[in-house]
Amino acid sequence: MVDIHSHFLYGIDDGAKDFSQTAKMLDQAVESGITDLVATPHFNEFILPGYFEKINTVFNETKEFLSKNNINVKIHLGSEILLDTKIFGWNKFTDFLIGKNNNYLLFELPHFFEFSKISDTIFNLKLKNITPILAHPERSMKIQESPEILIQWINQGCLMQMNAGSILGQFGKKCKAASKRFLDSGVIHLFASDAHEPKRRNYLTLKGAKEYITEYYDEQFADILCNQNPANILKSKSIKFFVTDSDNLKNNKLKYFINKFR
Repeated sequence: MVDIHSHFLYGIDDGAKDFSQTAKMLDQAVESGITDLVATPHFNEFILPGYFEKINTVFNETKEFLSKNNINVKIHLGSEILLDTKIFGWNKFTDFLIGKNNNYLLFELPHFFEFSKISDTIFNLKLKNITPILAHPERSMKIQESPEILIQWINQGCLMQMNAGSILGQFGKKCKAASKRFLDSGVIHLFASDAHEPKRRNYLTLKGAKEYITEYYDEQFADILCNQNPANILKSKSIKFFVTDSDNLKNNKLKYFINKFR
């Protein structure tokens, strides 16, 4: 599997606290069947001087550790950017895009946002030939209440990445129900672990999510979400989209009740 969203670099953000945790996470990634990991440290308006240099230092240290210990996982450097208009003023953010051609950007939504402003930013990114990937839309209460916006953003060229832990119930029943509805409606393009540490929010969730999708949907669908699409993003290739169903995407209390027991 290929994981394009995780926080294994130690001492950078709210991910791994020290090198010991980083090492445990890397071993766990191999155990989970992950071949490629993208480090996605948080970028936001509170970045301090020296942040970019620290990321590069820790990344290179981690890469050297993998080589010396023959740990069979490749690591790549990306970022998870808090999406706002300031990103266009960050003169180094383009160094942390994802993909062979640096043409994919993983972003998360601020706690308070307007749909129209996010749409405008997606539009401006596409003008720069950058394809945005929205991290864990299923966890946003605002999107849970108005999920139809996802189809608009997809039509603008934005991709949707679901957290593996969401479909496993790690973020609560409401998030799990939204995750199922989003999958059923064709608006999710890939899974990622969003791993932060080796105990709970870890790489084993990605393995578990793939097993879940294989059991409740089918093996091909699981392979596209966990292997093919993430791998193609790393290669800067096009990914597979699904037919979207706006009617199914809307909040449906009966379906929510049924999904609680699925």
